[in-house]
Amino acid sequence: MNNVTTETPILDYLRAVDREHADAFEFPINFDWHEAEERIDELTERLGAVHPYPAAVAWVQDATYHAAVTLPTESGTRLMIRASNFAALAAVEPADTREYPTLDEAVAGGAVTEEERRRVLDAVAHAEYVHVPEHVLDHPYDGVYTLREIHPGKPPTWRIRFFGQL
Repeated sequence: MNNVTTETPILDYLRAVDREHADAFEFPINFDWHEAEERIDELTERLGAVHPYPAAVAWVQDATYHAAVTLPTESGTRLMIRASNFAALAAVEPADTREYPTLDEAVAGGAVTEEERRRVLDAVAHAEYVHVPEHVLDHPYDGVYTLREIHPGKPPTWRIRFFGQL
């Protein structure tokens, strides 16, 4: 598992993954659905062991991520964990970003407890995902693709590259 913890190494890692898969935008040529399903199963089992509310999995098509795991919190706010098609990357954020655009804001606003955040991020790490924080995902994309065609009028970000709908 990659333990990338500060902003620059995470961006460097995203750039390296992007260059490694310059020939495949939606998913890598060697993408293994069986492995992806096993990792999601491991994540949901771990969440079930440490979190009192059940997680729901939605399998996704036409995107650069393959699964979205939704998890309710004690306050009723739902968290979403997206699993990228690339390099076991994972993003954790509120499922509805209108009230709380980021996980940090949801914690600051009391919609998610520090303990819930810790349990979710620990489960993500336990399933051997590399957690990519939201502030890194929202950095301007400077990789190998021209993403302006995917979401016209919206500046390309790393979120679009690794966790976007096509």
